[in-house]
Amino acid sequence: MTSTAEAIRKAARHPLRAASRARFVLASATGHKDYVPFIVLGHARTGSNMLLSMLRSHPQVLVRGEVFARVEPGALHATVEGTFHRRVPRNVAAAGCKVFYYHPLRDRSGELWRELDAIRDLRVVHLRRRNILRTIVSREIAAQRDEWLQTRPAQAVPAERKGVTLTVDQVRSGVDRIQGLESEADRRFDGRPLIEVCYEDLVSSPTQEFGRITDFLGVAPSAPTGTTLHQNPEPLSLLITNYAELKDAFRGTPVEAWLDG
Repeated sequence: MTSTAEAIRKAARHPLRAASRARFVLASATGHKDYVPFIVLGHARTGSNMLLSMLRSHPQVLVRGEVFARVEPGALHATVEGTFHRRVPRNVAAAGCKVFYYHPLRDRSGELWRELDAIRDLRVVHLRRRNILRTIVSREIAAQRDEWLQTRPAQAVPAERKGVTLTVDQVRSGVDRIQGLESEADRRFDGRPLIEVCYEDLVSSPTQEFGRITDFLGVAPSAPTGTTLHQNPEPLSLLITNYAELKDAFRGTPVEAWLDG
């Protein structure tokens, strides 16, 4: 009774969302399960929200967010079933969700990866960011301000209010950790249908990159649209308060090139 009452209250607060959900449920009831299952795999602050926004604009794609981030071990199998094996509307040709390397956050058993490995024909969109330092800086800024998503230009914050200080060890360990997670993902999904997508290419050539992704998922070509914006476009020299220290410490290494990127 309580859950029903809460559902009614939520519907009253968000009538358009409730109506959209009702249409989806009705369409799914007479829908199908013969669609391409996929995941967008990556690390936080690599453009995953932007990519999901693009995918959601496609009429043949159904994609959810971080459904496994906080799932409890006992609910993992049911969540996998509800994400990749449920009935969906007839127009949907590909359905999936976002998965970060370290999901679920409170479970290191590896059961999620075993569940995903059991999904026949699962396709992997591996999203990376060439400039790993940008990932680290963006993560620090988001955590410092507790702001993880920007959908309107008016939400943009001046660079002087976003400055972060990073130690040399913090940068080195952060780069090593992310590179290790990327390599582990490549090994884990070796032999699976996988396409590598770079954030920088999504920003510079969105139509071309989205075309690669839609081809990979087996859906019709479509012009990408979305509402998520590039949150920290400023030079790193304006975002890192001890930029000169890091520039000197990483001279002659790949990090030096990232500092200029």
